[in-house]
Amino acid sequence: IFQQDSDFEVFVDAVGCCHDYKELEMNALNTVWNLMLDKSYWDGGSEHSGRISKPGDPSYYDVSEQRTAVRLLEGEMNENCDNKK
Repeated sequence: IFQQDSDFEVFVDAVGCCHDYKELEMNALNTVWNLMLDKSYWDGGSEHSGRISKPGDPSYYDVSEQRTAVRLLEGEMNENCDNKK
């Protein structure tokens, strides 16, 4: 979702060291992507997620029992920008 849609991203780095931190990304259609980075991409880190690996692989990461929702408050999804308030 991150390469094709605008999304909302939450970064969780509980220790504050930029290693083994987690990301939650979701778009307006409630498409969700969870990943963990062993260190930042700039430091040669690699992604751990269900996008690149299957359960049981060392680089697999996903969140179980996660609940997300999206609510459109006004307008329509993907409406023409000229018609927005």
